[in-house]
Parts: sequence; C-alpha cells; structure tokens
Amino acid sequence: GPPHKQRYLRYLGPTKQPTTAAAAAAAANGNAAANGNAAADGSAAAAGGLLAAVQRDLFESGAFARLLKSMLDVEILKFAGEVRRFRAGLDYTVAHYGIITSSPRLDCVLTFVDDTSPAAAEGWQVGDVGGFEAYILADEEEETAGAAAVYRQDNNDSGVINVPAASNSLNLLMRDAGLMKFVKYVGAAAPGSRWDIAMEYVPEDDGVDPPMP
Repeated sequence: GPPHKQRYLRYLGPTKQPTTAAAAAAAANGNAAANGNAAADGSAAAAGGLLAAVQRDLFESGAFARLLKSMLDVEILKFAGEVRRFRAGLDYTVAHYGIITSSPRLDCVLTFVDDTSPAAAEGWQVGDVGGFEAYILADEEEETAGAAAVYRQDNNDSGVINVPAASNSLNLLMRDAGLMKFVKYVGAAAPGSRWDIAMEYVPEDDGVDPPMP
C-alpha cells in the first residue's frame, strides 16, 4: 500500500531463485558481503515459505474453522490472510478510516519475534521497540482526517487495546464494526523483525455477541 498508510513485506510465494543466482555470482567473484546478503535473503524467503505453509495447512483449514466454532460459537463464512514481515527501523501500518468494516471481523494473528533474552522480551512487551498491534475506536468527528495516525499515547484512553509482540503467540480478537487497527512502527532498536501470519475471518452475524473464550 501507499507509504503514508502502511509499509511492510508480504510473502508472495517462491521466486525464480534470484537469490540463488546472486549467491552463486558472489561466490564466483569472491564477494563475501554480497554472498552474505544473498544468504540472508534466502533465509528470509525460507521463513516466509514456512509461515505460508502454516497459513495454508492450519489457518485456512476446515478443522481450524471448526475449532473457532467450538471456542466462540460462530460460523466462519470466509477468510483472508497474509504472511507479513515488519523490519526494524522501517515498517509499520497506520490506522485510517479506509480499513473500517461495516460488520464484525475475527482477527487471528500468529506472531514471531526475537525475544530470547530478557532485555529483548521486555522491549517487545512494554512496547519500547514498537511492533505491537493496537486497536482503537474511530473518532467520528475526525473522519475527514483520512489516513492520519489517530493513535494517541494516552493511558486514560479506554478505547485503546495494545497486543504486544511475543514469539510463538496466537491472538484472537473479535473486532467490532467501527474499530481500527495498526501495527506500531518497529524501531531501529528492536532486536529483529516482527514476523506474523495475519488472518481475518468473517463470522456469521446472528445478532448475538459471542461468549468470551
């Protein structure tokens, strides 16, 4: 999307092995730096492929839809999802009125970050390095603001829900109509990227609020 609304990498599937060619050329020329960059690109592509397999085999399966029904007592009508990577010092999404839906959505996000050390885990948990997903109530009076970043650091604002990034964590949230969401800019001080599988399910609307899991 446009950079004033979002910036992140989306896994689109395997390429025609440009990384392999780059690595071969680098090795032939003795270029260690280029070879290292190509290897890093290959590792990122491999990670994207693994997450895409989880998306396909788990989150898009009928078995998972039945699990959601047993947990939340809702029928899933359809879904969409993507594998995303938010790089440190680069990536984010912005809350804007173009993402508001007219009916509820069930957000299901499986997240991976580098939180192996206590300092890294704390940075993600308290939000010092960004990378958390936030949900906010849309301000009808500010609807003309377009794609403005409407999130405010206000601890007294009960309309804000922050979901900190943690490795191998699965978050389910029923998003009512009128809610906006965004992923906070991942700061350069973050220990690595935020990787996730972000699924959005459309539940059947029976006019009854689902019970809490």
